[in-house]
Amino acid sequence: MTSGKSKNTNKHNLLISRMMTVKGNDGNTIWEHCLKVKNILLEVLQNLKSIHNLKSKYPVPTWLEEHWYLFHDMKRNWKAIRTGVKFHDCGKPFCITESGGVKHFPEHWKLSAEKFKEYAGEELNFDEFQKLCEREPNFDMSSIYERWERYKCKLSVQKQAESYIRRDLEAHIVKLDDESIKNFLSEDGKYPDHYEVWKTSLELILICYCAILSNCRNDSKKSDKAFLRIETLGTRAIELMNERFPNRFDSLKVSLENS
Repeated sequence: MTSGKSKNTNKHNLLISRMMTVKGNDGNTIWEHCLKVKNILLEVLQNLKSIHNLKSKYPVPTWLEEHWYLFHDMKRNWKAIRTGVKFHDCGKPFCITESGGVKHFPEHWKLSAEKFKEYAGEELNFDEFQKLCEREPNFDMSSIYERWERYKCKLSVQKQAESYIRRDLEAHIVKLDDESIKNFLSEDGKYPDHYEVWKTSLELILICYCAILSNCRNDSKKSDKAFLRIETLGTRAIELMNERFPNRFDSLKVSLENS
């Protein structure tokens, strides 16, 4: 779809351009930071069965070393996760302030989800999609349904990515008591019996861990505190999941170890 696709791509590129013009306190642009987190996450996922490869480079939480299999299928949803991670801080250029030489990005998590949705382009129904296609020169009506299916797949990826962006901050700020962790895992208590929702929330903890790797390597005190917190959060989240959904972990681990 020439006109629609180029329009949305241009909006996408405008957002990336904004992210490339603003630097964080670590000296990297917002875009560079997001790519760094994405690359670390990919490296982690590629080495889940070979954790020793990661331990030679990064501090690895015990929960990841022991329960690596819980994150194995994140690669199947890589398009949405990759997109969400690449744009998880996209709201920062729109709310930057500075005080005493330190940059602040108040409530950037809210703006990130809003800006990603805004710049991703409007959602079309089938009639709107067809009318947009019909504006193209040499439009071929025989391809409309195939193109519509591709558009719906792309839209699904965008919606999943928006959800990752919207919930990104939660893993960073959730309190470490059982009630708060359960509330986080079940998405504000809305899905207390939905295993896939809990698992997606657990994946957000892994993404949070990768962001910590990106942010804290040059600040040992901040790094130690952040890793202690993510170790505690991940460990208890997995224990609570295992209590809520017994026997799911063992069967998954056996099937992956034998694959």
